[in-house]
Amino acid sequence: MVPQVMIEALPLWMHRLVPDDTRVTFEQYRVYDHLVQSAEHLILRAYIASTHSVSYRPFPVGSAVLGIHPYEHVPRVYTGHNMKVSQDARVNCGEAFAIGAARQRGCTHIPMIAVVGNPQSDHGSGKISATLHPCYRCRAEFAALTEVHNDTIIVTATQEAAHLLAEDTPQLPWVDHLVSTGQIREAFQIIEAWGDTAVSLDHLIDDGLVEVMTVQQLLAYHHST
Repeated sequence: MVPQVMIEALPLWMHRLVPDDTRVTFEQYRVYDHLVQSAEHLILRAYIASTHSVSYRPFPVGSAVLGIHPYEHVPRVYTGHNMKVSQDARVNCGEAFAIGAARQRGCTHIPMIAVVGNPQSDHGSGKISATLHPCYRCRAEFAALTEVHNDTIIVTATQEAAHLLAEDTPQLPWVDHLVSTGQIREAFQIIEAWGDTAVSLDHLIDDGLVEVMTVQQLLAYHHST
């Protein structure tokens, strides 16, 4: 019989995605725990990406995805930013750039996607959410791509939330450099040394500055009337 554990040790925001009475294998728990460790880092990487945005408004949006390659043991982070040079120009979404980079690298599974940007009315559903949700084009891609699953976690954060996290983790630029140069082990050692930050994801969620949902929940929200 495969040993199982409860998920009660995980933070509250993960409990919103997985029922409290859920029992999982130790391997599944390790996956959940890794996603918990990755969430804030993905927000920060998306925040950095948003600073490279090209937007005539301006309307900066950044995205970061966690990509898993079948022959690599350590997931990698891939980022992208939005680009729209004029009102009549075609919009290029940060999520599409980030996912495209992961797919080009050969990743076959994307368990988490982060988006940083300020909210606006959704052009597809007309809804206004507390944070910026992936647009209807991105949602269609999520539904079609085999690398993105129904249980892929979507983390959306406002620029304010990302800025608060960035202030709390001043070593992030150095971590970003380590990751970009392939020094993954050294980067994770610094991330683990941060410990519990003063600005927690649970607090930002309670303040309406961050939302966490699965792809399935995202699609259902924007399809509901």
